[in-house]
Amino acid sequence: MYRVSCFALIALGVLHFLVLGSDAANYALGWGRGALWTFDHWLPVAQQSPPLMLSGFAFWSTFGSFAWPFICLGYLLVWIDNRGLPAPRAVIFAIVGWSVTGTLLMPPSGFPLALLISLGLLARRKAPCRRGGAT
Repeated sequence: MYRVSCFALIALGVLHFLVLGSDAANYALGWGRGALWTFDHWLPVAQQSPPLMLSGFAFWSTFGSFAWPFICLGYLLVWIDNRGLPAPRAVIFAIVGWSVTGTLLMPPSGFPLALLISLGLLARRKAPCRRGGAT
């Protein structure tokens, strides 16, 4: 269950990027030309121009989102598991807490899936001993 959850974490990050990336594609060229290089993003959302607001939301839902760190974290947890080391429980508990809160705030989203994945990461009680020797 733990290892499946590690790969599911990677898949969730990739899926998040691909699904929301289709919307962001219209703005990506503007980002390369410096469209995000403005302090107008610091204005309250209601005071931003609609094109700037949409460009900012597209950025934060793709490149600036949690997708990249989730992909890296999933890979790191697989790497740790391959070496028979214990997973960092505090990080996993933080993901559980974050996904519970996100699920309560916005149920029709990817948060319930992140919650299931994070609970699967908690399934590992202790690291397996793969190098021979006592546990």
